[in-house]
Amino acid sequence: MPPMASTKETLAGGNIGPVRHQRHDSYLLPTDTIEERRLLEQQKALSELFGGRVLIAPVQLSPGSEVLDVGTGAGAWALAVAESHPGAAAIDITCIDIGADMFPKQHPPNMTFQVASALEMPAEWTNKFALVHQRFILSGIKYDEWEQDIREIYRVTEPGGWAQLCEWNSVVYHQEQEAAGSIGNSKPGPAGTKVMNLWMRLGEKNGVDFLCPKRIPGLMEAVGFVDIRREEWVVPLGAWNGDLSKTFAENLETVYRGFKNAVLKQGGFGVVQGGEDYDALINEVVREWAAGPGGYDSFVVFVGRKLQ
Repeated sequence: MPPMASTKETLAGGNIGPVRHQRHDSYLLPTDTIEERRLLEQQKALSELFGGRVLIAPVQLSPGSEVLDVGTGAGAWALAVAESHPGAAAIDITCIDIGADMFPKQHPPNMTFQVASALEMPAEWTNKFALVHQRFILSGIKYDEWEQDIREIYRVTEPGGWAQLCEWNSVVYHQEQEAAGSIGNSKPGPAGTKVMNLWMRLGEKNGVDFLCPKRIPGLMEAVGFVDIRREEWVVPLGAWNGDLSKTFAENLETVYRGFKNAVLKQGGFGVVQGGEDYDALINEVVREWAAGPGGYDSFVVFVGRKLQ
């Protein structure tokens, strides 16, 4: 496994290459200033990992184009588009989420933030957006809601427009490596394995699908998207591999700590007995990452085009 790795694959019809508060019962992470800061730092790290790209979809945005950011959170991706895309001031960016807790207090005038569900967007948005972006909502919707989510994304995408969906892929990555017998140095340590198992148990208990990246391309094709393409990035965790790997380790540590209340609410699944036990487990995971190869993070982006 190289220090950083990425893969690209065309999948269908393609010729393109304190108490931390919850915002919704289905959302497993808190919505506080810690999470807001994490999301903004995550955007910077992902942009570097993606080679400086904010737009992975090969969409051409012209003056008057409209962009939708679904599950915007703190608006990190949308703000990056506004800051980095040539001519961004001439496009309209709409950002939605199921709660307004983390919406930025300041943003460019061509950006609009509103509370709306990805599963039931306004009827008047049909065929409206040149690009629909969605990222990291796997912990916020149920297994059986994914089909409706992607159907809604297809509906609001304009004919000829693009969807760009990014999800956390680490559980899938480790399962695939183990199945192929090539886990090697990417095998998590004992504490990392425990946390991964906790995640899976938490997902099952809450009806959340941490393996959703396996299903997304099929769901996109089923609703009508074409030219579906998949790109995956794998990054080692820990300062031993440089600043970017250190940043991703710190970011994932914050995620792990953010799941604490959700895990304890379910009694710890027989893995941890209480808050101090959970904290000690995460501390051990961080030590494993710092010790050298063993912890890896993985991200996957799917893009697809709506027929004219």
